[in-house]
Amino acid sequence: WSYCLSKLCSSVVAIDPGKLADPCPSNVLHWRRKVEECDFTGHCFDILVCDMNIPVQSLIDLTMRKLDPTQQLPSLVVLTAKRFKGPDTKGKTFEGLIEDVVSALKQQYIVTVVHLISNKSSERTIIAKKIKRQRDHGMP
Repeated sequence: WSYCLSKLCSSVVAIDPGKLADPCPSNVLHWRRKVEECDFTGHCFDILVCDMNIPVQSLIDLTMRKLDPTQQLPSLVVLTAKRFKGPDTKGKTFEGLIEDVVSALKQQYIVTVVHLISNKSSERTIIAKKIKRQRDHGMP
């Protein structure tokens, strides 16, 4: 994602505890840590992309809820949902867990869930585009 986005964006922040493949584009800033260790205070992001290997139910907590509430929300959010089995699924299906993520986003975003060719059968990509609210100009 970082390399692809670096061709389309003026700057990219890549959060990954591992080393990025060389050569790293000059407009990619690598925060070499886990997202849980990041402090987004004072940072504003136009696009948020998450392809972490984490349970679906952790996607919102480890991405959207970590954003600085004083900053504008990203215009575009792309999250890869990955199927995990474990006690924290609370008996929900994979689709039910994805719907929880969609519900958390749909107050501020138009949300689409797709199964991309590059996704494994146990993955879905959630794409959320920020809803632009028109200001009231006294028009009916």
